[in-house]
Amino acid sequence: ASKYLTTEPILANNIWVSSIAGGGAYVDLLFAADNHADLYALDAQTGATVWSKTLGVEHATCTDMPDETFGITGTPLFDRATGRLYVVDGAGILWALNAASGAVASGWPSAGLKVVTNAALDHVYGGLNLDAVHGIMPVPTASYCDDGHWTGSLNFVNVNSATIVDTFVFATPPYPANWGG
Repeated sequence: ASKYLTTEPILANNIWVSSIAGGGAYVDLLFAADNHADLYALDAQTGATVWSKTLGVEHATCTDMPDETFGITGTPLFDRATGRLYVVDGAGILWALNAASGAVASGWPSAGLKVVTNAALDHVYGGLNLDAVHGIMPVPTASYCDDGHWTGSLNFVNVNSATIVDTFVFATPPYPANWGG
């Protein structure tokens, strides 16, 4: 018999992480996220759900998604040195979660860190990356269906202090409304 984790579209790549310490043992976890911002940590050996949580979404007028709901579309990032899983939800909030438990990571704001200025226009599609030496994570934004006049950006987050330390905004000429940028 088939078992489906979710009936929602999955755009983010799943990630598999071996030997995560939790509950007095080590386990291999598979992290999966869907477009309704449901995030799952699955035991990679058994498929059992270790933890799950639902994060924020944005309802846009873009029909790229069947019900115009945008959740997690960028691939999360696991930082083995800290045991954190980083993910951006559809509301434009960057979360640092304890990968073993799903709880908000120690030292991270309990409501996450807003990294998208206007979630009605901009969204994080790209996977996350981390400069672990400097503790800096660039978070890129893009538009939904190129609707409205959006300005893509690259926010640089210091993951040690949970702050945006710099922003690069892509300068764009005034295009017609349906061209986005």
